[in-house]
This record gives sequence, C-alpha cells and structure tokens, in this order.
Amino acid sequence: MSSLKSIDEEELRKQLAQLNFELISHSPIDANRHMRVQVKKLQGVSVKHNLLYVPIMAVLSVVLDKNNTIQGFEEDPSVKNNIADAERFVKTLVDNKKLQGLTDSNDEATHQVELNEKGQQVIKRKRFF
Repeated sequence: MSSLKSIDEEELRKQLAQLNFELISHSPIDANRHMRVQVKKLQGVSVKHNLLYVPIMAVLSVVLDKNNTIQGFEEDPSVKNNIADAERFVKTLVDNKKLQGLTDSNDEATHQVELNEKGQQVIKRKRFF
C-alpha cells in the first residue's frame, strides 16, 4: 500500500489560484512528491501602451511537501511557444480590428477587453465571426 497522501483537488486549486494559475488537470503524486499540473494562466501582452492579459495553457512540474502544500514549481519550457502564440493572436486581433475596448466601439469585434476581479484587462471572446 502506498504511503503517499492523495491530493485534495479543491486545496490544490486554491493553492494554484494564489500563484495566479487555474487548475485544468493533474497527474498523481509520485514517490518524490512531484506531480505534473496543467493550468491556465494569464499572460501579459503589451498593446498600444496597454498591458492586456490573454489566458494560455501551461504545464507545471510541482513539488509538494508531506502535507501536499506546494513548495515550488517549474513551468515546462513549451510555455514559451504558447506565449509567442498569444502575442501573435493579440496582434492579429488588433490588426484586423477585432478587439473592442482599446479605442472606439467596433461592431466587427469578436473579442473585447474586460476587467477581472484583480483589475487586470483581460481579452475575452465576445462572439464568433
């Protein structure tokens, strides 16, 4: 029988939220108290002298203590590709006038800028095409 304490998913969700991550999924805890966690995080992108945030996916390698408290984490290097994709995505929205909320109102916009509970300007989908 394994002596590993299973993780309380709600507790993990709370700990990750304090680190500005939203839990998507996680692996079991291994014998070294490590686990892989897939999260969503807000990536800052500079647009016309504004810092806007775009949700991107990331994979973390998390280290837990014996009480399943996060002691540290590393982002998978592949997150750099997701950051570059987010920057291109925002540039495309701006270039094609599909982002509402930075300047004039736009009936063609598919995305808009909204403030989240932390006061960050987050890009959200408004509608399709």
